[in-house]
Amino acid sequence: MKKAKSLFSVLFCILMLLSCMVPAFAEDADPTTCEHEWQWVVDKEATCTEAGSRHEECTQCHAKQNENTPIEMTAHQPKSVAAKEPTCGEAGNIACYQCKTCGQYFSNEACTQELSEANYVVAKLDHETLAHTAAVKATCDSDGNVEYWYCAVCGNYYSDAQGTAKITVNETIEPALGHNYVKTDETAESCVKEGTITYTCSHDPNHTYTESIPTIAHADNDGDGNCDKCGMGMNRNNKTGIAGFFAKIGMFFRNLFWFFNELLK
Repeated sequence: MKKAKSLFSVLFCILMLLSCMVPAFAEDADPTTCEHEWQWVVDKEATCTEAGSRHEECTQCHAKQNENTPIEMTAHQPKSVAAKEPTCGEAGNIACYQCKTCGQYFSNEACTQELSEANYVVAKLDHETLAHTAAVKATCDSDGNVEYWYCAVCGNYYSDAQGTAKITVNETIEPALGHNYVKTDETAESCVKEGTITYTCSHDPNHTYTESIPTIAHADNDGDGNCDKCGMGMNRNNKTGIAGFFAKIGMFFRNLFWFFNELLK
């Protein structure tokens, strides 16, 4: 019994579903015999600048009538625009109204008297005096600048003498170059004299600095008592007594001679 009731419920649901789907697949009614049920269909929405259009259409057979029936334009949505005095950097405008929807300007709040741009815009003024600044090249340590003109009235910078090409204050600045040092000279070190390396800035030859290279050690590999590299006498005397004394005196004068000889080179 319960199974029969369940089967009946399922069949009933299927029949209800099919009955709902039938109208969707049914053919349109015959316009010649249809008892029309008319409703308005909008073809084009109206705006505050252009009228719209609509027609009537039968919901049964889709026949149409009263096509291209106009829809009146909607009202403008005015907002007040305050008057603005012109400056030498910016144009001004008269007090007026502007539609928030279409952007058109009007002289009255009812938005019936349109204004052209020439009617509501007040042209900007000419610059009274433009102060000229000549171009200055940037250096390693200091900023430079491009050529520019400045108006003290409007506070703007311009790249032309007529004051038409506006630029920012940052665009007038040429940043400092910074140093770029390269090696330009080198003196070799020895066992009696330090060497040097000189660096010069590629942007400005007046900017230089020098690094020292430490001296190298003396060497007497052949054991003759003199440095193999510079010839200076080296204190390797093992003699004692009077002989050792005179040997040291001789080395002293020999090194003194060597020293003055090095100075004269």
